[in-house]
Amino acid sequence: MDIQQNHLERVKEFRETVEICRSSVSDIMSSARRRMVWFTAIAGYIVLNARPVWDSIACYNFKGIWLATLIAPWIVTAILAIWTHLQIDITIKMDNIAYARKLGALNNHIWRASVLSEEFKNEEQFTKLYEEFLDIINDAEKDLEKDKKAVENAAKNNKCLERWTCFFLFFSFFWLLSGPFLIKLLAIG
Repeated sequence: MDIQQNHLERVKEFRETVEICRSSVSDIMSSARRRMVWFTAIAGYIVLNARPVWDSIACYNFKGIWLATLIAPWIVTAILAIWTHLQIDITIKMDNIAYARKLGALNNHIWRASVLSEEFKNEEQFTKLYEEFLDIINDAEKDLEKDKKAVENAAKNNKCLERWTCFFLFFSFFWLLSGPFLIKLLAIG
């Protein structure tokens, strides 16, 4: 097998790997979006249906500011979940652009490597072509590097938002059962 054919096979294998990884990343982001939809639904359900439960377990009729205090963590959870969902959508769009750009760079490289067979005869030209391929792999090309950093920053922000949303969801569940008793003590006492 000549060096040109070997190089083309390696580039095509890398492109297939990028496509497989892309599928996994898409699945992860989709599951995060679905989680946020569920968190919003749970919070909405509690806001709409928890008052009779609170009234019965605390033997107190919650109204006004006391009811708002019981509902507040659930509202915050729902807002955070919606905001996180929207941020994940933005990250998905950014990731789609980065993926398309990387795939375009790989396809362009494959085309150049298959057409420019004389570059494989000159060791210096082949080294230059191979370094271009390494730049694509490592996202060292200007646009690829910019896209990668933007997606990584957005993903970090999403992870932080997801953690805050989960924290508020867990706190809200704790507040669901303990809040009525604490508020009853404050309201009566």
